[in-house]
Amino acid sequence: MFSEEQVYYAAMEGLSHALYTFWPDVVLFVSGFFLNAGTMQLIRSRNHKIVMLHTESPYQDDEQLIRGQLADLNLLNDPVNLAMFREHTPAEYMPHACRPCLHHPLDGPPDPALRSDLCFIGTAFPRRETSITEGWDGEAWSMGPREVEMAATGLWFTRDPRPEGDQVLPMLPTFTSPEEASEQIRWALRNNTLRQVAAARARAAIADRTFENNARRFLALAEKL
Repeated sequence: MFSEEQVYYAAMEGLSHALYTFWPDVVLFVSGFFLNAGTMQLIRSRNHKIVMLHTESPYQDDEQLIRGQLADLNLLNDPVNLAMFREHTPAEYMPHACRPCLHHPLDGPPDPALRSDLCFIGTAFPRRETSITEGWDGEAWSMGPREVEMAATGLWFTRDPRPEGDQVLPMLPTFTSPEEASEQIRWALRNNTLRQVAAARARAAIADRTFENNARRFLALAEKL
C-alpha cells in the first residue's frame, strides 16, 4: 500500500511523536539505516544526545560512518575501524552478547523431533549469498553473535578463525575448508569427554558477555555525554 520511501517517512514521524512526548535525554538507535540527516539534525537541535549502535561493522562502516558523524557516541560491534569513527566523534567497541535466560545448556532431555545429524547456524539473507563485503575488503576482528550464543549454551563447535575468537575461545578448533571442518567434527564425535570439557571452558570464557552487562556499560558511557 505504501512505497518504500513512504514507509520510512511514517516510521520517522512516529519517532518524532515519541521524542517530543517523552523528551528523552538520550536516544539510542540500533543500526539506524533508515534514518536521514534531517531527522538527526532535528534531534540534535532539541539537545537530545544521540547514541548509535552499529551492528554491521566492519562490512558497512563506510555507510554507518555517514550517520555516525551526527551522533554523540558510536558503539561498534567490531573495533577494526574504531579509529576512523573516533576522528569524528567518540566511539567504543560494544561486543556481541547473549541472553542467559535463553542461551543456556539444555534443561532435561532433548526434543527428539528436533534431532538432526547436522545443524547449520547462521544467516542466509539473499544479498549475503553473493557478497558480504559491501565496500569492505578486509577481515573482521570480533566473534560473530552466534559464536557467543552457542558457547553460552554449552555447545561444542568448530569456528571460523578470527582474532577475538582466537583470544577468547582458543579451546574450540578452527577450520578453513569444508574438509577441515569435517575432520574436526569427526574428532569431536569420537572424543566425548574432551569435547564436553572444551564446551564447558568456552561457556565460562563468555560468561560476562550478556545483554545486561552491555546495557550497564552503555548507561555508564551515556552518563558522560
